[in-house]
Amino acid sequence: MEGTFTDTASNVLYPGVEEKIEIKVGEEAIRILYDEKFIAEWDTLYHVCSWATVFQAATYTNTWYKLYKKHYIPILITSYRGNKLTGLLNLSVSLQQLEITGTGASDAYYHTWLAEEYNKESFIKSALDIVREHFPGYNISLFQLPPHTPVAWLETDKKWRDLAVFKSYDRPIVDLTHPELPKLFTKKQYKENCNRLKRLGEVTFEHITNMDQLSDIFDEMMDQFDFRKGATLNILPFRSDPHKKDFLMELFQLKLLHVVVLKMNNRIVASLIATIGKDKWVHG
Repeated sequence: MEGTFTDTASNVLYPGVEEKIEIKVGEEAIRILYDEKFIAEWDTLYHVCSWATVFQAATYTNTWYKLYKKHYIPILITSYRGNKLTGLLNLSVSLQQLEITGTGASDAYYHTWLAEEYNKESFIKSALDIVREHFPGYNISLFQLPPHTPVAWLETDKKWRDLAVFKSYDRPIVDLTHPELPKLFTKKQYKENCNRLKRLGEVTFEHITNMDQLSDIFDEMMDQFDFRKGATLNILPFRSDPHKKDFLMELFQLKLLHVVVLKMNNRIVASLIATIGKDKWVHG
């Protein structure tokens, strides 16, 4: 299914000004991502939305849509008050199963919507209504919602309370600015582990900052990641997804990836690839 569909709703906070909801599907959704004015409006909404994460940013969405358009149909739901963008939900339809998910699917750590404060609940309810109307029978999965996402409506609105399944999860975070953090490096266990590594050879820790560095080591990191996931979960993320490497390389070029490696005798023994998010967050 491709095309643009429009619905309107009155705005109780701004009498006389209609809130216009649009859904763009397939090539229509891809096409609007080349509109510089729309991208600028998206960026503005992204920065004012207090619960937004990098996975709702235009750069992330555009990159994922382009690389995965043969496997997912892109969906963009937008809300306008007059000429101002006031809400946005980026979704994708899997071509392999009857499921709609947030853009990025399992590659994105958080799925949510963007909205101004006054319509943070009304927009998402209208957006989900129009998605359900045009994709009847599909499950809509937003996993997982970031902290501070407005979800009170899932409890107070009987319609959505009956339709939705809402679960809470704890997700650990590390505050690298915490004044107690340096004490971790003085602990006996940390020192013993470092000394054990040093006895095995020369240990170096590297922050990868340019594409040539990453290109030289990416395949080795990819093999190690698939080996670990294969042994523990019986899945091979990179080998089962031919676009994953290209996707991460593009994110790196966009300065959205934090990459570090631990080497022993110039061989990689551990690595980390994480997504650089909004307000100094690093995901993954």
